[in-house]
Amino acid sequence: APMEAFFFETKGVTYSDANDVPFEFALVESPYLYNFADAKQDPDTFSERFRECNESKNSDENNGCVFTSLGGDSVLVAPLGLETTTNTNVYGHLASFVRRAPNEQIIQFWKLVMKVFLQRLQEAE
Repeated sequence: APMEAFFFETKGVTYSDANDVPFEFALVESPYLYNFADAKQDPDTFSERFRECNESKNSDENNGCVFTSLGGDSVLVAPLGLETTTNTNVYGHLASFVRRAPNEQIIQFWKLVMKVFLQRLQEAE
């Protein structure tokens, strides 16, 4: 996508209609996110969540971290920065990640996203 930064949003679906309703998503452009994540990085907001993921089983084999949003109303899936990566801008937002992270990490991240999505569908049933 040519956007500098974006949100990945999915359409509402239930477990019972998942086989009949095509999967849909939208990439929603966010200039604010780009300015915030690239220019004014804040490593502290979610640092506790990432630390917990690195120390517990909340980390899916170091591919990503799954946790609730600060407001508690959604589940976030975020890639974990690789220790060998010195450019923290890679992990500032999704657009940067899919453009700059190692291909294998991107593939594993999307597998984790789908795993979490399917778990959430089953839990809601």
